[in-house]
Amino acid sequence: MRVLCVLAHPKPESFTGALLERFAAGLAQSGHQAEIADLYREGFDPCYSAEDFDNYRGKAPLPPEILREQQRARDVDALALFFPLWWWSFPAILKGWIDRVFRSDFALHEIDGQLVGALGYRKAVIITPAAASRDDFRRYGYHGALQRQVDAGIFGFCGVADVETYIFPNVDSDPAARIEHLQMTFEIGRDFDTTSGRGNQPLQ
Repeated sequence: MRVLCVLAHPKPESFTGALLERFAAGLAQSGHQAEIADLYREGFDPCYSAEDFDNYRGKAPLPPEILREQQRARDVDALALFFPLWWWSFPAILKGWIDRVFRSDFALHEIDGQLVGALGYRKAVIITPAAASRDDFRRYGYHGALQRQVDAGIFGFCGVADVETYIFPNVDSDPAARIEHLQMTFEIGRDFDTTSGRGNQPLQ
């Protein structure tokens, strides 16, 4: 299985980058392949422009950089997103990547007047470290909010049924938690071809 691993952090040596490395190592142990898309290092432009709006409406051709991103996304079997949880959501560069790449002619098709998901991924996974504590997530229901926004609102809408979301808390305050998160991320990669669903359980 080939997995496109999208990294959205300005520093590749960050803890988010370390999680991606452990995930890729787990994939490799099980004979899978990680394709890395480092959005900051590659200089991806997340701004949805007037040109993007026009080509969305069929009034202009897609720019070469979006065609390249779409082809890279087509050439894999699954997708993994790695990003820090900023303001309880994506960094802007990742939101822009989704806005510009997951277009209705790529991620969705119109059939009999209805939009139907077209992403053929076998699986998608979201892995995001956060400074907040488990109590914060439990108190405000942020794990469920992210699932509704991303699992259902993006991937489910685009036809990906098997989605797992992992939020790793306390990364700025608990060194032991970081070690646990790294080990768990390795295991997620190693077991990626199975459907455990453990990432879709509320934080305890």
